[in-house]
Amino acid sequence: MRYKFLLFLWLLNVVVPYIAECRPVKGIVKDASTDSNISFANVMAYALPDSTLLGFAVTDDEGLFSLATSEDGRLLLKVSCLGYKTAEVELSSAHDSLCISMQPDAVLLKNVVVKGRMPGFKVRGDTIDYNYQKYTDGSEKVLKDILMKLPGMDVNDKGQVTANGEAVKKILINGQDFFGDHNEQVTNNLPSDYVDKIQLRKNYSEYSFVEGFKTRKTTALNVTIDSLHSGNVTGNAEVLGGYRDKYRGAMNLFSFGEKVMWGINTKLFNTGEEMMTLVDYVKLMGSIKDYAKAVGGSDKIIDNGYSPVSYIDNNINTYQRTNGMASANIAWNPSNRFKINAYYLFNHEQSKGQYDITRSYWTRNTIETMSQSTDAKRNFHHVGVSTKSVMASNAALDWKFTVTAMPQTSQNWLGVYSWDEKTDVWNFSHNLAFVKNWNNRNLLSVSSQLVYNNIHRTIDVESADSLLYVPELQIHSVSQRQRITLLDHHLAASWTHRLSKAWLFKMNTAWNAIHSTMLVTPSSIQPIAKKDKETTRLYSYGLSIQKNKGLLRFDAGFDLAYLNQGCTDDKVVVLPNASIELAFSSINSLMLSYTTGYKRDDSYFARGTVINDYRQLTVYDGKENLMHKHHNLTLSSHYFNVLSDFSWIMDAGCSFTENPYIFSNDGFGNTIYASLIQTNRDQVLQHIYINVKKGFRFPITLSLKSTMSNSLYQSAYFQKISNNRHSEVDSEVSITSKFKRALLNMEVGCRFSFQQSKIGLTSSVLNFRSYETYVRPFLVKKGKWDVSLPIIYIHDQSGAQHFSYFDCAILASYTKGRWTFFADGKNLLHTKCFERITVDAEHDYMETVVDKRLPGYIVVGLKKMF
Repeated sequence: MRYKFLLFLWLLNVVVPYIAECRPVKGIVKDASTDSNISFANVMAYALPDSTLLGFAVTDDEGLFSLATSEDGRLLLKVSCLGYKTAEVELSSAHDSLCISMQPDAVLLKNVVVKGRMPGFKVRGDTIDYNYQKYTDGSEKVLKDILMKLPGMDVNDKGQVTANGEAVKKILINGQDFFGDHNEQVTNNLPSDYVDKIQLRKNYSEYSFVEGFKTRKTTALNVTIDSLHSGNVTGNAEVLGGYRDKYRGAMNLFSFGEKVMWGINTKLFNTGEEMMTLVDYVKLMGSIKDYAKAVGGSDKIIDNGYSPVSYIDNNINTYQRTNGMASANIAWNPSNRFKINAYYLFNHEQSKGQYDITRSYWTRNTIETMSQSTDAKRNFHHVGVSTKSVMASNAALDWKFTVTAMPQTSQNWLGVYSWDEKTDVWNFSHNLAFVKNWNNRNLLSVSSQLVYNNIHRTIDVESADSLLYVPELQIHSVSQRQRITLLDHHLAASWTHRLSKAWLFKMNTAWNAIHSTMLVTPSSIQPIAKKDKETTRLYSYGLSIQKNKGLLRFDAGFDLAYLNQGCTDDKVVVLPNASIELAFSSINSLMLSYTTGYKRDDSYFARGTVINDYRQLTVYDGKENLMHKHHNLTLSSHYFNVLSDFSWIMDAGCSFTENPYIFSNDGFGNTIYASLIQTNRDQVLQHIYINVKKGFRFPITLSLKSTMSNSLYQSAYFQKISNNRHSEVDSEVSITSKFKRALLNMEVGCRFSFQQSKIGLTSSVLNFRSYETYVRPFLVKKGKWDVSLPIIYIHDQSGAQHFSYFDCAILASYTKGRWTFFADGKNLLHTKCFERITVDAEHDYMETVVDKRLPGYIVVGLKKMF
């Protein structure tokens, strides 16, 4: 603990020397001959006499600029812009109304043909306006295709967006929160030709009078719909079918009016896309947990995770899938002071998987080869209603209610074993908040959250051999029902006082009660039903001082928390939190943050034996201390250079959880008994994410994305603790040509993945590496046709087992009027069987798995625009 306390002191020590106010410099740049405003002029601030660069800014549409420096001496401002002579202004004090005139460069304009590059974005305070046409080539079909090409943006396969390394919390349509927390609905379904403007808001708040009080930035995208599609019912429908009985059908209808917006989306297909995944679930639950923070409050101290069911962590490693999706959204704004949103989301998946497994047991020094088959059905229903009411005198009332249902069934066969699972999950959440601003000097935020989560699971296991769950008995079948419930009630209040334009003082208090229940029905391994309960209570009071303007920004404070867990002694803890940011501009910054809180085990309080799968039992013996202190240290940086068309995003961090519980795996015959023991060291997770994009004067774009993580954790076998490590690297680099007048362009790239798991007890190491190199020529005639023909070389290897092969795909379309002809094909060189390698290391074994993936197909069809 000493080094953690020293780290906090170091953060405060860094803050103290720089608490002085930054020196503001604001003004406007004009054309000396016409007195018109000059946009996109570069304003550079240098210290005199040593000419140290202190900051820079770019003028907006109205010629305005604003920058801040921490130096008190003389300043030299240099203003440059294409077609004008450089202007220089010397300053001896702060200014907020400068007027700088620039003379046209007559010689340059007369004798030289200037071919300047249109800026890709412009910055206005905390807002970035993208000129997205600079980065697109006409082949984009939906909003996701546009966003993937913008600097600083990253979009995953599901349509989740990150900007500057931070998750985009909201995607607004014409400034309104239309799709709630389901950004993938707009990124995957909104046609690209609907988009008129794209805007990134870094310090977004749903209530404008809260924005000046927020230091924890919420990122939002605002998409403006073009006038052709605004106010009308528009949409599209498509039907495709083809080889290997593959099909895809979809219909999307939208209406974007001033008072009412609505949308209906349906899709049915068997071409392999995913449904609800763990990422989506965590994002959905995260929006609930961040509710208080969104209205000016504070973070929750206890993170209980809301236990997602295992099947949500599904993947594309199946050879047959049928998916269906339907969603409906409506937003009604009868006035500027009242808004109501309602939405429904449905996902369905039915899949079959087949896996060839080579498994090595380090506890008994044996190797097994086996085949596993699965047949699963998964559904996801989510309904939400929210209202936002702005009252007189800068006050607002916010209400949100959601219901989520996730039923699933699965059948599994592995050698002589078979097991069936049925899981039903229900989640209800109710959120209510009141926020009030007094004269832009004081902000009060009061919020209440009530979350109920219920997981009901039934498992039936059968085997031709004895399951050996009880060594002295011969058991060939066993069945069990399990139920876990969680009720989480959180009340919070915070008061923020503005000391000056940049300085804020904040007090917050919270009460949190978490009640958990676990019920296990009788079975042959446990003849008596077990029902256990546990309640955790927390009372907290916090203070913080914040500076949210100028070059140096920071937030430093602490929470004093009282914890009561019923079975353990009560305790009082101090939880420090601090962050420091060097905000060179709204698009260039460096930030270091440190936070502390608690993670709570949601079922370890129970007693009894639980069946996990065909060979593992978990023995719970009623742990009392369920709270583990969690620390998180993060360093983030983002840099944009408008002139050189360069963007850099970096996010690195280290988190550690103090002495969590782990399972000790003890083998008896064919069965593993997992019992809980406490670790003797912290669990550590290290990560770094890098995203770089560079445009050149010739039409070539370089893109690099890389994610590296390293996990240091412990496991145990027969009560002996093993110090383990799991490392992963996923990288992608590509070079893309964008010759505007050429029909043919090309993208060349490589994707690389590496995993290594090291088990300390036996020094066993499991390695896996995979890379894909590809060439993607694409022909585009904007508004008419486009053809993409990627050729891919794939290599997977784990130990002596490896696959290497070529593959290709096609994506083509031809548009005439409102009709578009499509052709879409994947894995065209593997139409009968397509295999990939994956690896895993858990329980008492390491395994290499050959997955049967979706074979190649091609579908053709028509799309009609309404």
